[in-house]
Amino acid sequence: MVNTKNSRVNALLTRIVLTMIAILFIAGSGYAETTLWNESQGSPVPFTWNVTNGENLTGTDFGNNLPLTPQTNVTIAVRIIGKESLRFGESTNITVDISSNMSQALSFHEIIPAGWNLTRISDDADAFKNSTRESIWFNVSPGINKTVIYRLTAPDNASIGTYHINGAISSASGVIAVVQGDNTITLNLIPPQPSVVNATRQIEKESLRQGESTNITIRISSNMNKALALQELIPRGWNLTRISGDADAFNSRTSEWIWFNVSPGINKTVIYRLTAQDNASIGTYHINGTISSKSGVIAVVQGDNSITFDITAFYRRLGSDTNRIETTDVLTATDDWRNKIAPAGFERAITTQELLALIDEWISS
Repeated sequence: MVNTKNSRVNALLTRIVLTMIAILFIAGSGYAETTLWNESQGSPVPFTWNVTNGENLTGTDFGNNLPLTPQTNVTIAVRIIGKESLRFGESTNITVDISSNMSQALSFHEIIPAGWNLTRISDDADAFKNSTRESIWFNVSPGINKTVIYRLTAPDNASIGTYHINGAISSASGVIAVVQGDNTITLNLIPPQPSVVNATRQIEKESLRQGESTNITIRISSNMNKALALQELIPRGWNLTRISGDADAFNSRTSEWIWFNVSPGINKTVIYRLTAQDNASIGTYHINGTISSKSGVIAVVQGDNSITFDITAFYRRLGSDTNRIETTDVLTATDDWRNKIAPAGFERAITTQELLALIDEWISS
């Protein structure tokens, strides 16, 4: 049995042994040697300890003070794809969040489908290489995430199917993590939303006499943002006077209104006054209108489109005196009104209001 001659000396030597063993533990293997005093022999005796690959070392061996294990590099990156289903030419925003438990320089590399376009939106990278789509940070600190947001656009001529995005995080030692999370986009053969533009015309007075005018209102709506033009084709020789409208430009020679942008949910309203020419022939006149975009005519104006001009003049001219309403004129007009017969040159029968006006003229003549 080994006894210590001097406890303080042996305590010091023991600490030296433990220190050497700790060094050997970190190194992985080795040999430690010192001496302790043997009282019975009156001389020091050797004390050795073999360590192989750190085996058989416990908390008891080191007084529950084992050496610390070197910190493991834990870097995580997660991708979120805004829209995982696209049509040709459409885009989606993609967000990648990066975190690390160590202060270190890092690079982020996204491999996108061939022919697709990547547009940076926001990030705080210290450098970006567009040709390889690589971002570099000089230092990523623990607890401070790095966020990259970019827009990915599918080409117009891409094939339908599923496309993948692969990303990697690298440090000075090479690739240390792959980007997790969303990594696929499906390209569908879905037709683009059709352009729907509606235009409706309302004619205030659909029957005019010599020298009279009527107000005409046109309301336009669109389901897409686009520049539009309205053209009204009025009877030749008639006069158009603008009353109201917020068009960005107007061509009085061709009766065209232009808006730089018509937005969904915001209607455009045009009001103008139409006056018949003084020597216009009696009969029915038409107004035709179209809505055009950059691709050409995309809609025709619906609603009211005809004006009856001086139908009372037709009946006034039937009798022997063409300058006044005679009894036979009123009776003929009454028969046409009752039987809904349109007189020659007109597209409809005389209305109740027009017949009453004809009778008033007969009474006063």
